[in-house]
Amino acid sequence: MIVSTRTTPRSTLRGVIAGLLPLAMFVGIFAVALVAADLARQIIGASHFFTEQAVALSIIGLGFIAAIVAFGITLLRTMKRIAGWQNDGDTRSVCTALWGLGASALLFLLIVIVAVVAPQHPAV
Repeated sequence: MIVSTRTTPRSTLRGVIAGLLPLAMFVGIFAVALVAADLARQIIGASHFFTEQAVALSIIGLGFIAAIVAFGITLLRTMKRIAGWQNDGDTRSVCTALWGLGASALLFLLIVIVAVVAPQHPAV
């Protein structure tokens, strides 16, 4: 069976945006969590260090969990969208979206490698 390939100039951009959307959601939600943690630290003040530390850690932890959940949901929706494009024969969108997802995976892998390799207590 021969499937005709349908490509438009916008299909490349559409694929790149769809491929990088899960990464953008993760970064956006985690950035909001970091800003919220900083705002909470400013509200609590410096006089209550242990309370400030607990609140900031809780906000960052919940933000990280929310970012992971949003990443997973967006990733599933993107994969469904890619499957639909593949069924329609839009190969350019499929290829660029998969390249974008690959770039997102490599960025996450780079972050994990840096976290493992970097010393936790650098020498002063």
